[in-house]
Amino acid sequence: MKDLYTESRHLLETALPQLQPTLVEGLFARYFPRHLRVVGDGGRVASMLFSIPYAVQTERGTIPARYLFGIATDPAYRGQGLAKGLIEDEVKRGFPVFLHPRTPSLFAFYEKAGLLPLSPVVTEVGRAEAASLPTLPQALTAERYLACRRRYLTEPFVAPDEAFLSLCSDGALALPDECVALYRREGDKILFTEWLGNVDFAPRLAAYLGAERFELRRYAAKGTPFGVGTGLPADTAFLLSLM
Repeated sequence: MKDLYTESRHLLETALPQLQPTLVEGLFARYFPRHLRVVGDGGRVASMLFSIPYAVQTERGTIPARYLFGIATDPAYRGQGLAKGLIEDEVKRGFPVFLHPRTPSLFAFYEKAGLLPLSPVVTEVGRAEAASLPTLPQALTAERYLACRRRYLTEPFVAPDEAFLSLCSDGALALPDECVALYRREGDKILFTEWLGNVDFAPRLAAYLGAERFELRRYAAKGTPFGVGTGLPADTAFLLSLM
């Protein structure tokens, strides 16, 4: 292939135009070429995905897994099962794999590749509320956030490294003994991509961050599956995704 970097990056940016340039840069800087999987046709990338190393914390300890992202197929090659084949190849490697479908309609597609729904969650939305907090929120480094979230989660749960966390968020906050949250800014909204602990503080933390409204995701036993995977229990906690 003439230029794997150029071809694969072009396909990713064309297939997923909503990706921020900084995310694309970071993705290729950290995971290209070792964790890129492609189907090529001459000098052209027909289909691709990133298979990113990711850990899962279980009662038996930490086990290696793979987070799949950037699944894309050139329109000229769609309908040939190329993406499905790449996913099946990753499953055959023997690691648990998981991913977050971009749309609800894709759950059925991934099921055909052997990936079943997991990680039940609920999504809540609301307006920011400028009110007092019991203590000043603490900004957390990626290392501190990953340590703090363990106190709120029950195994099994996914546990990425700090490099991955820096790609999927704009920051993290904690109210000691109340909650921790990972967040991303989207215009006048704060998206709390993972909220652990007391949700009553969400409106006030959104205001603290200068937002007008918020959206948050949190784990709930009777919620809607956030992702799909194989080799993992259906209740595996997984919210730390790149989209």
